[in-house]
Amino acid sequence: MINDDGSNNKEEMKRFALSLKAISNLMPFSKRPELELPKLSFPLLAYSRGEMRALKDLLADALELALLEGAETLTRNHLKEAAELTTPKNNPFDDKANVIEVQTIQQYTRFELDDRTGRRERFDRAFTALKPIPMRNLLSKR
Repeated sequence: MINDDGSNNKEEMKRFALSLKAISNLMPFSKRPELELPKLSFPLLAYSRGEMRALKDLLADALELALLEGAETLTRNHLKEAAELTTPKNNPFDDKANVIEVQTIQQYTRFELDDRTGRRERFDRAFTALKPIPMRNLLSKR
């Protein structure tokens, strides 16, 4: 979703934003959260690294916080609090964050048959190194 120069890959980000919009449409609030907007979608991407499981876990925690509070919608603050449960440092929802650190999947989990033993070997997913990207690059129209 993020190009090597730190700009966003518009088609991938569009798909991610549409997924976030679909998720927010299912949330039980009187006011639909706008997760697809850049102010939330980029930190959500940074937190989840594009992994749906991590995204689901964060959103579930934030949803619980918001519902217990009786909030009319899910806010950046709910997401920040939920992220702090697992990432107290470098929280991408911190209001002062003007740089977010992004990783992308370099290799997906795969299985291969070992010719010598006849057993399947599992190769876990691998991520790129953390890359600090200024928010202004992500928000650019390039």
